[in-house]
Amino acid sequence: MEFKRLDGGYAWLVVFSCFLLQFYAIGITFSFGVILVELKEVYHSTNAIVSWIGSIQGFMLYFTGVIAAPLIEFYSYRTIAITGSVISAFGMLLSAFSPYLYVLYMTYGLLTGLGFGFMYLTSMVAVQHWFDKRRSLASGEIIKYYTLANDGHAVSQLFTCRSP
Repeated sequence: MEFKRLDGGYAWLVVFSCFLLQFYAIGITFSFGVILVELKEVYHSTNAIVSWIGSIQGFMLYFTGVIAAPLIEFYSYRTIAITGSVISAFGMLLSAFSPYLYVLYMTYGLLTGLGFGFMYLTSMVAVQHWFDKRRSLASGEIIKYYTLANDGHAVSQLFTCRSP
């Protein structure tokens, strides 16, 4: 039987790691509007067509919980978080080489959304298993980080997403 030190230093490291997962997953998903204008210009398309990419990604972020929850039970939090990170990184990499808009539906929308969903669910649930006495404080920190990720990443993309 594995021994876990609840409410200890390693548990707070888990909270910080979950913050990093959320900052990446939630931040990129909710700041899609920042790159919307650039994608419209590059692919010569309309708002309605390009915005489907972000919509698919947002849907996959939350729908993936149906898939990720049983996988977390069968494998582990760490395995699913790493798998989600690899899937989302692979989706981002493929998106950089996308010649057509419909390819972005698959790479940026589906693949990164799937990876972000694995990361998001893991970050919200893993903290609960590392705390006993301070579980509500740790849960509150995760929710606070959720809003920080939503706001902070959008601001950072304003300064980095510029066309040459």
